[in-house]
Amino acid sequence: MKFESLEEKCLYYRELCNHKLTPGLPVLIMLDGRSFSKKIKNKFQKPFDPFFVETMNKTMAYLCQNIQGCKIGYCQSDEISLIITDKGEEGPSSSFFGYRLCKIQSITASIATSFFNREMGIKWIADGKDLKDCPLYEFDSKAWVVPNTNDAYAWFLWRQIDCKRNAKQQAAQTYLPHKQLMGHNSDEQIKMLEELKGIKFEDYDPALRRGRVCYKEQEEYNSPEYGTYMRSKWNVYAAPEFNEDEGKNLVIGKIE
Repeated sequence: MKFESLEEKCLYYRELCNHKLTPGLPVLIMLDGRSFSKKIKNKFQKPFDPFFVETMNKTMAYLCQNIQGCKIGYCQSDEISLIITDKGEEGPSSSFFGYRLCKIQSITASIATSFFNREMGIKWIADGKDLKDCPLYEFDSKAWVVPNTNDAYAWFLWRQIDCKRNAKQQAAQTYLPHKQLMGHNSDEQIKMLEELKGIKFEDYDPALRRGRVCYKEQEEYNSPEYGTYMRSKWNVYAAPEFNEDEGKNLVIGKIE
């Protein structure tokens, strides 16, 4: 193949990998903490550290706020799932970075990584530690399209199933030795936890047992200068049961 210039040659090869996701379809984005299981081990309260959970919630809300077309987010453990579309409230609108896959993945990973590290750095300094010794955390990002809103909802349902299983195992493993739990599924483990330690898994906050959702709401504000006005805000709540009508309708309603 002949090229008229060096620029044409370089741009040609670069564009070969400039894949774009299909417009008009829901896009799922999953961000996952890189090696978080090793980096946070023995550094945070078990089974659920309040600061870590809150930092993940804030990171999810910041992502939702800064990603064009984001409809709803879901967070559990060290992972965040988002749904974005190229349809605005009043109909079709421009898509996030033209649905360019490399841009979606790199920018979302950068947003999560920078914000999470800032929050960790603030706590590190507040604890009287030298910032240069603060560990660095990274997120990876994957993005793909699904055929319809029901398939987008199915992803949230599957991640919540995983969340419930992991939460049960985390609670049991915090108080019971590994050998004692071997050969038992997550439901059996929390039953053992209650029988042997008197700790009921259902007493944990639903946000820890089921994960958290983030979506935009209109809130009323008042000021002497502007009077009463409405402004949108991304709020985080304990996730409903996605396998029930309330949870399914929430997810699908936000996408549509």
